[in-house]
Amino acid sequence: MKPQTTVIIAIVTAFLGLAVGTMINRSGPETTAPGEADGERSEAEIEIEQLRERNRILQAENEAIARESDRVEKDIEEYRERIAELLERRAERAAAGESAPGTVPDASGRFFMDRYNGAMKKVDWKSVGSSMGEMSQLIAAIVPSLSRGEAPDMTKVGKIQKLNNNLIAAAALVQQDMPGAGINGAFSNPAFMVNAMSSTLTAVDKPLTDRQRKLIETIAADWIVADEKRRKAYDETTWTVRKLYEEAELKDGFFHDAFAVMTPEQVEALSPEPSRARVRLDLFSSSLIYVQRVRHVPFTETSEVIDFFVNQGLAGFRMNDEEKVRAKDMVTAWLDEVPTNLLFRETNALDLEGMVHSDRVTAWAKLEADMVKRLSETIEFDEKRTNLARMVGGVAVPLKKPDDGE
Repeated sequence: MKPQTTVIIAIVTAFLGLAVGTMINRSGPETTAPGEADGERSEAEIEIEQLRERNRILQAENEAIARESDRVEKDIEEYRERIAELLERRAERAAAGESAPGTVPDASGRFFMDRYNGAMKKVDWKSVGSSMGEMSQLIAAIVPSLSRGEAPDMTKVGKIQKLNNNLIAAAALVQQDMPGAGINGAFSNPAFMVNAMSSTLTAVDKPLTDRQRKLIETIAADWIVADEKRRKAYDETTWTVRKLYEEAELKDGFFHDAFAVMTPEQVEALSPEPSRARVRLDLFSSSLIYVQRVRHVPFTETSEVIDFFVNQGLAGFRMNDEEKVRAKDMVTAWLDEVPTNLLFRETNALDLEGMVHSDRVTAWAKLEADMVKRLSETIEFDEKRTNLARMVGGVAVPLKKPDDGE
């Protein structure tokens, strides 16, 4: 990052020097008609002052770039420490004659084949890899038209649907044995995903190196253990929505660590930037578990959000008129506490089609779990309503409509 930052600063400085030099030359001595000198000098002074202000702005931008560079350097150092930790842990396991938890060396180069009752042995990984590789790029190719609110190329859409059928078939083979929220939860399990990543990168001629394979196996093993601990912490009183967003957060951690040991080209092959982390668009992110669980709620005024929750989002609790009045007061107070950078977060055509970023969904899932808890206290839920609250597994995502002309 340091060399790139230096180049950016050098370009900015060169441009500034040229501009100031040009203005100084213009304001230099020259022959003028009587009575014009003061006016021209005043105009030049104004231009110079504008350039000085521009200079101050550029200096501030350069300082921001330097701060960002420092942050990136810190991230890189953290990644290095993480990789060193993973290698050390793997060496310890090897010295003890152990492989990563739940896996044994596999001649096919696959990971964790003996876990989950050997369910992943039934998967055609070559088909999964070629399907996901092609599908990721086809999705990225239609994102520009979707972003403009236009109909996508239907030929590409048809290919995407056909390829998706291959993935559904693969997920169905492991769903019974592999934990996760529904079929997509099984599909996005770290054990499945690490094999899908390896197979996809091989299919697109960007295979993992031996070192990357060792690192990513250890990363996946760590997150598999973390997921087991997460699930063991639940009991029959745990709310479904909590399980959902905690699973999403855990898988975000896995993808973050896995991508950290890949090259930018490998990451782009798996999760192209235009579709990255968006529900219904990204095949390698926690957004997978939110498919068919998200309802987007476009609004112009916040009163529309309040009305939605009182009359639709919470309709399953069958509140009477008096309870609705109390619920409305509670929802109004709750919405006032929602961070403005979430409630009024920029929205585009993709968002309005429900293709929102997974972190946005997770944020609202947490807030809505709190809202329902408050509702249970406001109208004093009986056992039936309490059980209904525990089963809520969907997330409403309010989306501020862009102003006219945007």
